[in-house]
Amino acid sequence: MWKNFKALFFGLLAVFFFALTACGGGSGSGGSGTCNWTPRTSGINGILYGVAFGNNTFVAVGLNGAVITSSNNGVNWGPGNSGTTQTLLAVVYGNSMFVAVGTGGTIITSTNNGLTWTSQTSGTSNDLLGITYGHNTFVAVGKSGTILTSSDGINWTPQTSGTTEDLYDVVYGNAVFVVVGKNGKILTSGNITNWTQHISGTTFRLSGVAFGNNTFVAVGDNGTVLRSIDNGLTWNSPSNPPLTTQNLYGVTYANSVKEFVAVGHNGTIFRSTDYGLSWTQDNSPTTDVLFSVLQDNNTFVIVGGSSPFAPATVLTCP
Repeated sequence: MWKNFKALFFGLLAVFFFALTACGGGSGSGGSGTCNWTPRTSGINGILYGVAFGNNTFVAVGLNGAVITSSNNGVNWGPGNSGTTQTLLAVVYGNSMFVAVGTGGTIITSTNNGLTWTSQTSGTSNDLLGITYGHNTFVAVGKSGTILTSSDGINWTPQTSGTTEDLYDVVYGNAVFVVVGKNGKILTSGNITNWTQHISGTTFRLSGVAFGNNTFVAVGDNGTVLRSIDNGLTWNSPSNPPLTTQNLYGVTYANSVKEFVAVGHNGTIFRSTDYGLSWTQDNSPTTDVLFSVLQDNNTFVIVGGSSPFAPATVLTCP
């Protein structure tokens, strides 16, 4: 994400002035892609930073506490009531609830598919930028090396990350949590208590990370893509990386179609069907900034936006 708030909290104005909305047309050179992305009506103005799926419902969160939900695979969206004006930067489903995190150490939970939310005590005022759920544990990460863990989404425990770098995203796979962040920072942990730093080979900000088919894929600024096939211990650039210098902000693995999809600035959408080794570009119906992508229930959902005053962006496929 040029993550306005999520990866670069104070970059919102830059996105406002430099990311322009568009209808139709592609997002640049590259492959024709295999997905026909359909713009959906989000029903709100602003920017959406995160999306999650659970209990047959997609939930997206964003600027100034925005929450929207969809129970028909992203076709139609309705508002939820977050109860906060803090910007929500990431959301995940686990333990029969949605948990969203955001600026000022905000953590909120919902047990009714995102319609209403309850504020929880995080114990930090640092912006929380990413969250995941794995091995019956929530892990949230954020500014200044913040890592928080919880077994129930309600009670949170700070962990020692060993870094003061901003941490932007976290994922769980193969019994390992992997965290990515500023200046190419990568951390791993198998027990949520002890975190080990690894050499990424880049100083670019890494904003997103995903896991699939025994492979971790991290994405970041200037079209950076890294992959690891040894549980995050070593990282390498793919043989045929995305042909872009656009910042990449989010990545997901779609198990049903066995592919990674990455999104970013200027409506950029890339996909890889060989576990991150080579990438082709999809035609995109927008030049808005795309911050997060998810595939579940056989549907891809991408969220983003261009300014606080324009309609928030939602794309789906199929």
